[in-house]
Amino acid sequence: MAMCAEVLPVVKGLARPVFRPLRSLARRLRALDGCAVRWGNSRDADYFYGVWLKHLALLRRAGLDRAPRAVAEFGPGDTLGCGLCALLTGAQRYAAFDVRDFTTERGNRLILERLLPLVAADAPRRPQGSWLALERMLGDDVRPSRLGFPDPPAAASLGERAQAIRAALGRVIQARGPVQVIAPWHAFAAPHEAFDVVFSHSALQYEPDLQRLFAYMTTMLRPGGWMSHQVDLTSIGATRSWDGHRCYGSLAWRMVNLGRPYALNRQAASAYVQAIRATPGLQLVEAIRHLREDRAASPRRTGDEQAVDARCDHLVLLARKRG
Repeated sequence: MAMCAEVLPVVKGLARPVFRPLRSLARRLRALDGCAVRWGNSRDADYFYGVWLKHLALLRRAGLDRAPRAVAEFGPGDTLGCGLCALLTGAQRYAAFDVRDFTTERGNRLILERLLPLVAADAPRRPQGSWLALERMLGDDVRPSRLGFPDPPAAASLGERAQAIRAALGRVIQARGPVQVIAPWHAFAAPHEAFDVVFSHSALQYEPDLQRLFAYMTTMLRPGGWMSHQVDLTSIGATRSWDGHRCYGSLAWRMVNLGRPYALNRQAASAYVQAIRATPGLQLVEAIRHLREDRAASPRRTGDEQAVDARCDHLVLLARKRG
């Protein structure tokens, strides 16, 4: 184990297989009481609304010249909130790709109803997080109508769209339909040139094979289609320090993640950039890095690229499939 690695995460990892059955039982009991929906308050609707508008604004800035009609998301987690927002603001098809289906129909319906007032009001996106340079890049008034969509839809039009989404949420595993969940994504062939936009938000840091992932996404995109990915390169709470996950040896890291279905890949920002550049047919348009002022823990990193990697805790990747 590296000397800078923390011990507590290893202890938690070793204890996880013992306590995991108890946690599963607790979840089942909560489900019986109707408490199984994790995303359940109005603030979460603001979050999903803001994430979708952020990716769309970044793509507009990079050169996307029309509202996407078919949208795919990788790693939506336990709610299809971003995809539902895409459908409410004009997309006709949304597909979620994940390692397994973490969503519930009840949770998706709940967040849909809380997204509706935001879309109906053409509400502006609320700034989120502390990435001030990115917020300034996006601007102060990011809303659907300013991103190239038509005027806010009439109540009847939005109501009809919402009703179609409600009907689709009950059959998301069907091969065709406006809403799909495809899981595990790597067990299925990539839909050929089926989507205008592929995006992800704090998900790609869990994928161990970046080259395979970007090749899969490129196959899915139509010629001229776009990608937008925000990657969280921190330990995401696994360690006390933001970059503590980088200090473990391979054996100790396996112990930290014992019993988990997936783990952080611990790749640096440059690995994502290089993977996109190495993907045939894919062009990197922009890589936006958030660099911390404090230095990373590892003293072994040398050179400019390594120094930047050591300070980079978030990354946005914008890419386009060549036409």
